[in-house]
Parts: sequence; structure tokens; C-alpha cells
Amino acid sequence: MIITVTMNPSVDCSVTVERFIPGDINRALGFQTEAGGKGVNVSKLLTNLGCENTAVGFAGRGNYDEYKKLLDRAGIRHDFLAVPGSTRTNIKISDSRGVTTDINGAGITVGADDVHRLFELMDGYLTPNSAVVISGSLG
Repeated sequence: MIITVTMNPSVDCSVTVERFIPGDINRALGFQTEAGGKGVNVSKLLTNLGCENTAVGFAGRGNYDEYKKLLDRAGIRHDFLAVPGSTRTNIKISDSRGVTTDINGAGITVGADDVHRLFELMDGYLTPNSAVVISGSLG
């Protein structure tokens, strides 16, 4: 079992436009929303490779149900702890020239009690053959 830890998850909204022009109206050619965060991205890869894994971490209560649905849609086994606030939203704008602009939201703040709860949660998944992947930033 591989446990991936995402301390700073995100709802990633990707928009495709013909040519992105700042300060102008840009018509979307496509739009996609998915669960993100470095640890979640590792879980996506592991899931696609058929490796047993569980994504854990923190998700904001403000959009907790939406975030869980995005993880479910991606087929990722998950067990995120709800904390105050909302999971950040990142916007990625890509155009036909291959230029991408990222606008990343601020992450949620967690306290010492939340971290202790995460350690307890992880303890339930750990076995002598477990691997843990901790990736991403805290803010």
C-alpha cells in the first residue's frame, strides 16, 4: 500500500482558449475541473498504473463534498480530513500556441490538532510494507 499525503490540495479548473489575451474577452474552447495537489497527482499516476494507494490530507469544509466527488470521479481512493475553510482553486489557462498561465489560490491553514489527527489517520493505513509519499507545499 502506498499512502500519498497532500497538505495543500486544490480544485484545478483548466480552460482552453484559442489565444489568451489579458484584459480582453477570451472565449473558452474547453473547460475541465479535477482534484489536484501534488500528492493527489501522485495518486492519479499510481491509480493509472494499477498500484494500490490511498490519498490522505486536508480538504476545506467549504467545498469538501465537491472535492470528494472529483477524487471519486478520478477513481482515487481517498480519506481526507475536513478542516475550516475551502480547498483552494487553481485556474490554468492554455491556448493553442501551447502557452499556459496559472493562477493559484491560497491554501488552507491547518493547526497542530489537525496535524495530529492526520498522523492518527495515517497510522490506520500503515503496515510494515507501506510506503508514504509526502509532496507539495504547505501554503
